[in-house]
Amino acid sequence: MSNRIDLTQFEEISPAETWEVIYPDRLDRICVATGEALYHPHVGTDDYNVRRANMALMAAGPDLLAELKRYYGFVDELLTYFHHTILEDESFMDLMYRMGHFERD
Repeated sequence: MSNRIDLTQFEEISPAETWEVIYPDRLDRICVATGEALYHPHVGTDDYNVRRANMALMAAGPDLLAELKRYYGFVDELLTYFHHTILEDESFMDLMYRMGHFERD
């Protein structure tokens, strides 16, 4: 699948259980702790909701990556199943080629 995010670039991140939002109720102090460091937002906004959402997204990063990895595995298994069981269905195969899931020989 050619449009996938390359997950290998994230292999060295801190373990997921160490990531958390620190001071979630203080706009001037909100940050994310990853186990090794604190990351403070440098966002051009004073909107508390934007900063809080950005920090929550960053703190959820390891869990989101794990879920995406599980999803990629599921999609791969599903496509392999379809590829090996529905080979005679030309319209399905054309769809898979068009979507970039399979390469033509």
